[in-house]
Amino acid sequence: YLVEEGSRIWIDPAPPANLLDIVHFLHKTPLAALLFQKGYLVLQGSCVANEEGAVVFTGDSGVGKSTLAMAFLKRGWRFLSDDLVILKFDASGKLFVLPTYPTISLFLDSIEKLDVAPLYSRLHTNIVSVKNSLVSTPQPLKFIYALSVYSQDTVQVKEINGAFTHTLSYISFMLYNALIGLIWLDIKKLSNYVTWIRNNVSIKSIHRPTSTWQMESLIQQIEESMLWVK
Repeated sequence: YLVEEGSRIWIDPAPPANLLDIVHFLHKTPLAALLFQKGYLVLQGSCVANEEGAVVFTGDSGVGKSTLAMAFLKRGWRFLSDDLVILKFDASGKLFVLPTYPTISLFLDSIEKLDVAPLYSRLHTNIVSVKNSLVSTPQPLKFIYALSVYSQDTVQVKEINGAFTHTLSYISFMLYNALIGLIWLDIKKLSNYVTWIRNNVSIKSIHRPTSTWQMESLIQQIEESMLWVK
C-alpha cells in the first residue's frame, strides 16, 4: 500500500493475497494514513451515537471497545464507526465524528454473549453487519471514554480531563497507528483538535473487571455518567 498526498492509495498485492484480505486491511492503516494526510484526526476506537451526539470508546486492542459498542447498539443506540474513529471540524468550527462502513469486528465469546450473527470470520475475529443501525450523517462529538481492564470486581468510571499537555498526551496515544499519525498530522492541526476536545468534550476512564462479564453494569454506569453533561 502506497498512500500519496491524501488523495490516492496504490495497492500492489502479493500473489497469494485474496480480495477480502486486501479490502479488509485497506480500511485500516492505509485509510488512516490518507486521512491524516488530509488533516483529519483518526483515533483507534469505536463510536456510537444517540440524539445528543457521538460517544467514542478508545483503548488498547482487545480491551472490549467493539463489544461495548455492539452492546450499546442492542440497546437502541446508532452506529458510527469501529476500529477507525474519524473526526473533522465542520464549517462552524465544531468537531464531528464521520460515519464509516457498517461492520463491527468481534471475538467469538462476544458473538455468543451478545447473540449476534457474523457475516464471515477472518483470523480470530468475526465481522458483524450493523447497517440497520448506521447513522448516515456526521455527529457532534460529546464524550470520549478510555476503556481498560483491572483486577477489581466492580466497574469504575472517572473523569480524566486535565491540563492541555495531559489531553495532548492522551489523544496522541489514542491516535490510530500513532507513529504514522504523529508524522503526517501537522502539529498545529493536532493542537487545534486537542484544544477543542479539552474545552468541549467530557473525557472519562472506564476500568472494567477482567474476571467477570459485567456489560449491563458497564453500560448503566456509562449512561449515568452522561446525565449531568449538557
